[in-house]
Amino acid sequence: SIKMGVNVPLTLPPCIGCTRKTCPLPKACTVTSVQWMRSQVKKAAGHAVQDSEFPKVLEFTPYTQRPIELWIRYQVLSQVPESHRFDIDEALGGNKAPLTARMNFLRRHIDHLNLIEVWPKLTLSLLSLHHQFPSRLVQNWRRLEEGIVAREEILDILTKNGNIFIYERDIRKLSQNLAAFDSFLCAYTALLADTQRCAIQPSTFPANAGWVSFPK
Repeated sequence: SIKMGVNVPLTLPPCIGCTRKTCPLPKACTVTSVQWMRSQVKKAAGHAVQDSEFPKVLEFTPYTQRPIELWIRYQVLSQVPESHRFDIDEALGGNKAPLTARMNFLRRHIDHLNLIEVWPKLTLSLLSLHHQFPSRLVQNWRRLEEGIVAREEILDILTKNGNIFIYERDIRKLSQNLAAFDSFLCAYTALLADTQRCAIQPSTFPANAGWVSFPK
């Protein structure tokens, strides 16, 4: 089947599909995903006490968040420089909620596609470390004015060092439109996943909770 990377949650937070008549609240919930999230926050709080540069530990909300959002925050972004970190959009938080709901509907009608979830910000952050992008590119690539130049430089680097080919006219088109550039990052991440260059979901991660593909 055709693999497609999409910048939208493919799964819902654990509380959304819960059918229990009464809710014990997250602090006492026995649902596997919620238990895992509770454990991750507890471990993260311990790390934060010992390391001042560790990401700030927040209360988890399994009605808006999924396990993957906690994993990326405390297991992945905690390992990269602060300059390469970003705010994580929760599956049912802010502007992401209607997109998540729409994808939950669309998946029933595009089951012929092998969809993988991609976060362009995460892919770019990790690629920038691997290819040693200048820091100004990481800071500017999503900005309105400086972004066009930054995105074009990023694409030039990837065509030289990332084993991909892009026509010059397409580099210009991708650079000029942030949504198009995000789509490129989704497609490129799908390529990395096909060639075993993306991180593998750990065996300890809750099954069927939803994973995000990102470069190793």
